[in-house]
Amino acid sequence: MRAFLVFARLGHALPEAPRPTHNFMPPEFTPDTMYSGKPLNLGAYSSLASKVLPTGAERGRLPPAKTVYDAIGHLPREAAISGAPINGQTCHWAPVLGKLDRARIAALRPGQRGRDLPDGLRPKSGARCKNDTWMDSKFGRLEWDGVFSTVMASGPQPSTGSWFHPEANRLCTVRELAAAQGFPDSYVFHADAREEHVGTGQRGQGRSGLEMSQIERQYRQVGNAVPPPLAKAWGESILRAAQGLTPQRAW
Repeated sequence: MRAFLVFARLGHALPEAPRPTHNFMPPEFTPDTMYSGKPLNLGAYSSLASKVLPTGAERGRLPPAKTVYDAIGHLPREAAISGAPINGQTCHWAPVLGKLDRARIAALRPGQRGRDLPDGLRPKSGARCKNDTWMDSKFGRLEWDGVFSTVMASGPQPSTGSWFHPEANRLCTVRELAAAQGFPDSYVFHADAREEHVGTGQRGQGRSGLEMSQIERQYRQVGNAVPPPLAKAWGESILRAAQGLTPQRAW
């Protein structure tokens, strides 16, 4: 989930929040039941949710949310093992996984998650690994008719979320996650391996840098980016407000 803080000078209209362009909510969902169909107490946020989530009328006329296939179905199933272009696609590469994670991918059908792994392929450390609910958020394999989760700056990790490709036995590539974010296939992510400062340790002692590979830095660029279609929508809304085309009290 992303949050945007939008301000306007006193006496000027606030830009309106862009309206949804696709229906990503099942018919039974409302702004108060947007997660798993279960009621939520949004309190003061209820009026805000009603401004950014599709209304019942909108859901009836909006196209369905874009699926995994809509986003990446056109890309080659084969991925590069280096940063070199493959089949004309740049940044279409993914980390090389270890033997155990490759076995986990091969054992999962599209749409399955960690809870569906046989006992021999489940993590063995910790009681939570035996909890199916907890394992639902691990080792997931995407399905073509499903949707992507939020793309994170850390890149696709087997043990966090659903990042296994629906067909190929690998993680999603930089190019595929960029496509899920709305980047055109022609967009090139430039990044070199370098040392990153990773914060401050205990008692104010500086921690050493963390060496990040080129592919890790490309994944970070994708995950940290505002999706281009969303940036465009907000830009157009700000422009309308600047041109006086937005009601004075938009919110």
